[in-house]
Amino acid sequence: MADYVNGKNVTYAGGLSVSATTDYQVTARSIPFHFSSASGDTLPLDVVRLQLSGGSGVLAPITLSTAPRTILQDTSTGGTSVNFDITYSTEANDQRLLNVPSEQYETSLMYEISPR
Repeated sequence: MADYVNGKNVTYAGGLSVSATTDYQVTARSIPFHFSSASGDTLPLDVVRLQLSGGSGVLAPITLSTAPRTILQDTSTGGTSVNFDITYSTEANDQRLLNVPSEQYETSLMYEISPR
């Protein structure tokens, strides 16, 4: 219940590594239309926010969606790898999470890097 009341943040240190020889952008999107559990219960994607940190460039927090959303725009790394932490979070007191069965919910995310 504390995660519902306070919201929850989970950070994956170095969760995204980028190496680019040109200016680039990174987008993220969910492949399924929702989070789902093994028993078939679902949650809307937009209960979770995604935020990168570290590195440089323009970092933009997003809510998850099936549409590609830009999470990072930056200049060339000169071919050197730059690591970013990925933080997934929920808002405090999100009513959509209140009466949801306590299960593991999952989705698949696609990250795409492209020149800009």
